[in-house]
Amino acid sequence: MNRRVMMVLMLLIFFGKGDVTFANEGGKQDRDQSTILNSDEIVNLTVNFVNKKTDEVLNTVSLSYPTNSTIDVTETGTVQDIVQRFIDSGYTLVERPINEDRVVVSPEGTTITYYFEKGKILQIFYLVTFNSNGGSSVLTQKIKENELLLKPVNPQKEGFYFGGWYLNKELSEEWNFETPIIEDTILYAKWIKKDDLSENHYQLLNTPDPHNKTKKLPKLGQANLSNYLSSFGVISILVIIYLKCYVINNRKKIV
Repeated sequence: MNRRVMMVLMLLIFFGKGDVTFANEGGKQDRDQSTILNSDEIVNLTVNFVNKKTDEVLNTVSLSYPTNSTIDVTETGTVQDIVQRFIDSGYTLVERPINEDRVVVSPEGTTITYYFEKGKILQIFYLVTFNSNGGSSVLTQKIKENELLLKPVNPQKEGFYFGGWYLNKELSEEWNFETPIIEDTILYAKWIKKDDLSENHYQLLNTPDPHNKTKKLPKLGQANLSNYLSSFGVISILVIIYLKCYVINNRKKIV
């Protein structure tokens, strides 16, 4: 009886030891495999295709890459094929993912989004025509809605200085080139006779002033008046000096 008990106990000890040894070896092997898998872990790059106005997800694609891979999505056939299918079906691509040519796939997975709008989005352009009022011709510009007009080279007209571009024929509303274009526009050139404005005065008035972006040329007649006043002041000073010298000389003669 005691022998049988002893044999059972020995068998239990033998098989129990074997199980423990197998578990340890198996555990070590699993840890090694886990380390290898982590170094080349495969994660998902999720690409969403979304309606920008409604936030509706139109389609989703999951692509598998090793973690920390850098992917050029612009060269990924699956993604670009879907983009093109949406465009062909009447959608307009309005926003691409930032840095889509170098998307880094993080260990947690990465998601990027392409935004579309239903229907073709028409870009509106307006024509800006320059009426040079007898001066050299200036090319018409085609400007996209809400964008700024490119300031052209000043036209030329013999016997005149160019006085700027105006929004009306009466030349009372000067055009501001910081104004967005929202409709077809005609601009009119203003001219000032060279006889009414000296060249130096013209150059001075056309020198950019960082503190005053709306500097305007004087109206006709103002330039002549300024010149006359300046000349009169100089002549007056010379007359005063002459009179003083004359008085001093006469006093010396009397003495």
